[in-house]
Amino acid sequence: MTGLSPEYDEPSGHWDAAEMNRLRGVAIVQAAETEAVLAQILRILDPSADRTLMAGPLLRAVRKQLDAQTLDRWSQALDVIKEAINRRNRLVHDTVQVGYSWREYATGGGEHVPVISLLGNEDRDEVDIQKDLNLQRRATRDAIEVLHYLRHRKTDPAAARYCEVCIQEQEDDHHASGGG
Repeated sequence: MTGLSPEYDEPSGHWDAAEMNRLRGVAIVQAAETEAVLAQILRILDPSADRTLMAGPLLRAVRKQLDAQTLDRWSQALDVIKEAINRRNRLVHDTVQVGYSWREYATGGGEHVPVISLLGNEDRDEVDIQKDLNLQRRATRDAIEVLHYLRHRKTDPAAARYCEVCIQEQEDDHHASGGG
């Protein structure tokens, strides 16, 4: 901007928003993982169901297919998944904006200092988006636990021996107990 003093030549905010946008991207990818697991859950519940739906409709279809006992057992996990889907929608559709204030130096001149960061209309920063990412991770974990339960609820426990989730749980337990 020519002809303006430096205090009116506000920076674009791209540099200061970079970490927030990086975290948004990671959270969005994590949300896609949850969506893929929901499609797998729906495949188990109704092999003929449309699994190309987005996460929200997939979750609604899963809820419709679950019997009352299973729905009650997994209601908290399904609520976490719903919350994560709602957060994901905000992460995808809202943009990051950074607002600045001009800080005068005692020796003359000054600089623009970021004073607020927004995601859409909400005052958000990297810590907030990290919390969103953690929610997405928890939703994926919860969806995997529901999937695992549904895969094995009608089978003999010996069948779980070949399940990737079961194998990973056994390895994690072995490492946690001090095994090599």
